[in-house]
Amino acid sequence: MKNFDEFRQATYMPPESVILTKLQAYQESSSTRHLDDVESILRVSGPQLDLAYVHREAARIGVFGTWRELLNRSGLGRRGVRSGGRG
Repeated sequence: MKNFDEFRQATYMPPESVILTKLQAYQESSSTRHLDDVESILRVSGPQLDLAYVHREAARIGVFGTWRELLNRSGLGRRGVRSGGRG
């Protein structure tokens, strides 16, 4: 019989990855719920986000326009883009 800890498994994604996943899901489904989720992440984690990483990846996967619009709407688009530790 497995102990309790063997049953408790979770996968964690950094907020930047959740943002990118949500932007891609919006592009595929047009469900604005995904945009609401991104806006919530920006409100809660905005100043700590690695925006340079999100910019690069959003451009790479073709969702940069939507990302930029949400970023500007949040007020974070006016601050400098910091480069974090992602590759």
